[in-house]
This record gives sequence, C-alpha cells and structure tokens, in this order.
Amino acid sequence: MRVNRMSRMRPDERGASLVELGVVMMGIAILGALMTTWFSSVTRTDRLHQRDDVSSSEIRDLENLIGRDIRRAIEVTVAQPDSFTIWLDDNRDGVVGTAELVTWRVVDGMLERSAGGITEHPATDLALPGTTFFYDAAEPSAVTAVTLEFAVVVGGTERRVRSQITLRNLWG
Repeated sequence: MRVNRMSRMRPDERGASLVELGVVMMGIAILGALMTTWFSSVTRTDRLHQRDDVSSSEIRDLENLIGRDIRRAIEVTVAQPDSFTIWLDDNRDGVVGTAELVTWRVVDGMLERSAGGITEHPATDLALPGTTFFYDAAEPSAVTAVTLEFAVVVGGTERRVRSQITLRNLWG
C-alpha cells in the first residue's frame, strides 16, 4: 500500500505560503545585490592599487636610470626646470664630445633621454605631466646635486615623489 508523504503532516503543521516564499526570495535578491556592489568595489580598489604599484615601480626604475647618469656625470652643462644636460666623460680625455652629453627632459608629459643622437623614452606607460628638476646652484657648472620631482596621476589622484641625487665625479 502506498502512502502519500503529504498526508503524514499533522493537523497543526502547515507549509510555506507563496507570500512567505516571495519574501525569502526578495531577501536573497537584496543580499545578492549588496554582495555584487561590494565585490565590484573591492575589484575596482584592487585594480587601483595594482596601477599604483606599477607606477611606483616605474618611478623607482626611472630614479635608478637618471641617478646612474647623474652620479657618473662630470658636470651639468644645462639646468632647466623641464630638462638638464650632463657631461659623461666616458673616454676620460677631459674634452666634451657630443656623444658624451646626455639630456633628460620632459616632453608632452613623457620623460625622454637623449645621448649620442639616440632618443629613448624609458617610461612609455607613465604620464609625468608635472615632473620638474631642481638644482642646488643657479649656474649649471656649479650644480652638485639634482632633485627630481615626479608628478604621477594614478586613478585621478596626483602623487609626487621627490628624490635628490648628487654628482660623484666632480672636477676640481
């Protein structure tokens, strides 16, 4: 003999109504919407942090490249807020040759290095619109230290990084 399970309910028990099921489903939908909003916010924040980490790494690399040139320099020959030229006496003859002049400058928000007729853009993924160079002396030949101030915009926020690099191979 086959017994229907629904017939086993006691008289004081009753099932869930459609209204109760609808309320539970609405609660689950609201929780799902809140979780989706939270997750997208976390994902957006994570992407912003990743871009910030990448730009910080690129700035450190730029500081190292520029610092290497400045530390090797014998003399600063041109010192302007958006560019500077240094003399690297690679062949140690004491004569300034055009191949021994290195120019760093900011052009259209991009950093550019020119040496021996070759121009490079060492940070192609990094926009540096407010990057400036400062010097410890007004006369280029008297400069012994160059201060770099990188201005980077990440996620709509401008960040400034400043570092000072001293020339090591000074004449005199």
